[in-house]
Amino acid sequence: MIAYWTRFAATGDPNGPGLPRWPAYRSGGGATLSLASGPGGIRPVDLATEHDCAFWNGN
Repeated sequence: MIAYWTRFAATGDPNGPGLPRWPAYRSGGGATLSLASGPGGIRPVDLATEHDCAFWNGN
């Protein structure tokens, strides 16, 4: 996380060599990133699907 913030502060882009790609924010896109550690930890997620919200909402 420190590497992302440092690169963002220095360049305006958090992405750098050896880091998983952090996609740009898109208004209305509803994208959420998982920031879990380990391989594949930083990735876009669909929270409604991942947390089975349709089931919990009774749909």
